[in-house]
Amino acid sequence: MAKYNAKEEDLGKIAIKNHYYGARNPYAQFQKEITMEDYLKSKPVAYPLKLLSLHQLQMGSSNLKYKLGLPMGIFELVDYTGVDVNYYVISAMMDRGFKAYPCKTLEDMVKRGELGVKSGKGFYTYPEKKYVKVNLSKDLADKLNPLYIIAPAINEANWMIKQGIVSSNDIAVKLGLSFPKGITDYVKEFGANNIKKALEELKRISGIEEYTFLY
Repeated sequence: MAKYNAKEEDLGKIAIKNHYYGARNPYAQFQKEITMEDYLKSKPVAYPLKLLSLHQLQMGSSNLKYKLGLPMGIFELVDYTGVDVNYYVISAMMDRGFKAYPCKTLEDMVKRGELGVKSGKGFYTYPEKKYVKVNLSKDLADKLNPLYIIAPAINEANWMIKQGIVSSNDIAVKLGLSFPKGITDYVKEFGANNIKKALEELKRISGIEEYTFLY
């Protein structure tokens, strides 16, 4: 954002345009127009993305899949594991003192019964309640810094190593999470200084202490 002197309003204009056309498309997931005020008041998800940034949210999923090499996008993974599961896990973490934004979107989806693959609809739709690969545009992958997504995970994993909790996270994330690389590989690829900058920006925007650089 700072590099291109962009403002939240600039992303808002894109969201407003997308919702305008979505309101006229019977197959669109969201069929309601929004205003700039609606956009600016919507909750942040991962800087610089907001809940009403449907197109921009797809940027995060595309980035995760094509830039970081993970098998699924963010919202595809939520649908696959269960919208309700993700909502209750986040709620339980917050009940135990973890500082995070309560996700109203997940709460509303759970109330509507939009639980992902198992209900046939979540962030995406699934015919016959069976998983199908989500078609994400590769063109969107270059529009977001991947560190805004992966830096918190890298930060936490390296803190665990330095505390002696684990000797290495590389095997765990490869076999357990299907990461194409180990955490130490991401540190080498992006550099500790760039990871720190991304975390500082996330902390500045969200005010969440868990984004504090732990190296």
